[in-house]
Amino acid sequence: MLKKLIQLITKRLVKPINNGNSGAPASVVIPENVIATAPEPKPTEQVTVITTPQGISQAIIVPKDYGLELVKEFEGCRLKAYQDIVGIWTIGYGQTGRDVKEGLVWTQVEADSALEKEYKRFAKIVQDTVKKELNSRQHQALTSFTYNCGERNLQNLIRNRDVKQIGDAILLYDKAGGKAVRGLKIRRLVENRLYNSVLDNKFDVHSERERATQEVTNA
Repeated sequence: MLKKLIQLITKRLVKPINNGNSGAPASVVIPENVIATAPEPKPTEQVTVITTPQGISQAIIVPKDYGLELVKEFEGCRLKAYQDIVGIWTIGYGQTGRDVKEGLVWTQVEADSALEKEYKRFAKIVQDTVKKELNSRQHQALTSFTYNCGERNLQNLIRNRDVKQIGDAILLYDKAGGKAVRGLKIRRLVENRLYNSVLDNKFDVHSERERATQEVTNA
């Protein structure tokens, strides 16, 4: 994966040097404003390309965002507006709002763009709201929770609770319209496990969903 990213960067930004004899390029140089190096990622990491304010493109290693994977896993993607379980018009990966109404249709690009924008917004809400030291997994789990339940429920979740108690209390938010919902119970279980997971261990969102589904079914 890393090699492909570097190849993509260099293919577009590296220029050949002519050796003056055969006309074939003798070597390549990476322009000063491009850095295309990063160590091989661990299973719990991913490579991403960033561009600094100075215009420098750089391949860097970041922790995998399992919260985003969790949102995709549970929200699914529907490109035509539909009404959710409480009657709210919804589209894409669970997007709602004034503009979402019957008959609205999105492209996949529009859905992915809206998800990225919305997820970043909720990630910032978590960062600004939770005045406790969270690790990356805890922050990701709470971002998924807030994406699904909203900022007010996040505020209620963290009120008068320490970091451990917050993770445990995630499980309480499994209702919609005052009624317990099987799908929400499963999602809260997976968010709780992500919140409490070991940073150095890979977290398989799909497998955790299947395990949680089996537990809820057998309960």
